[in-house]
Amino acid sequence: MFKEIQYLIGNRFALHLKHKLNIIMESKFSVSGKITFRIFTEHEMNFIQFCNTVVESLF
Repeated sequence: MFKEIQYLIGNRFALHLKHKLNIIMESKFSVSGKITFRIFTEHEMNFIQFCNTVVESLF
């Protein structure tokens, strides 16, 4: 999935995005109430959904 995101938005930005999402995910487990996210594919497009439910990351 990460390779698909790299292809869609470019390698440099994809690595930046992965780093930011990892920080958000780590924050969720250390401090309650932080933003969580879910990455999913629909119609061959990748989406990131921010929510306050379970974290699902395919990286």
